[in-house]
Amino acid sequence: MPPIFTEQWRREQELAEENRRREAEVLMNTAKAKHSVVVYARSEDGKPPAVHEFQSGFSWPFFTFTPKILSVVDLTGIDSTSRSRVQLYCRPLGIWVGVDPGYVLELRTGDRVFFKASHVEDTP
Repeated sequence: MPPIFTEQWRREQELAEENRRREAEVLMNTAKAKHSVVVYARSEDGKPPAVHEFQSGFSWPFFTFTPKILSVVDLTGIDSTSRSRVQLYCRPLGIWVGVDPGYVLELRTGDRVFFKASHVEDTP
C-alpha cells in the first residue's frame, strides 16, 4: 500500500479514537449530572450539618459508606472503626441506626442521606 494511504488511514483512526473518547466523556458527565446524592452530616450538637453533593465515587444507584465520605462531610474526628460511632437515618424505620464502613445504600433519584455522630442528639 502506498505511504499516502497508510498515513490517511492512521489519521482517520486517530480521529475516530478522539471522537470515541469525547463521546464517552459526554456520557459519563451526563450520568454524573443525573445521578448525584446530597449527604448531610452532623458532627456536633448546635452546629449546622456539613452538606456535600456527591457525583462520583459511587456506582448509581448504590452509595457505599466509606472513610473518604466521612472525611468529606467532616466526620473524621469520629472513630469510624468502632461500631455505631456513625449513624444513618433510616427513613422506613424513622430512627437512627449505626453503620459500619462498607455499608451500601440503594438510592432513588432525589434521595438525601443523613449521617451523624452517635453522640449528637440535636437532629431536627
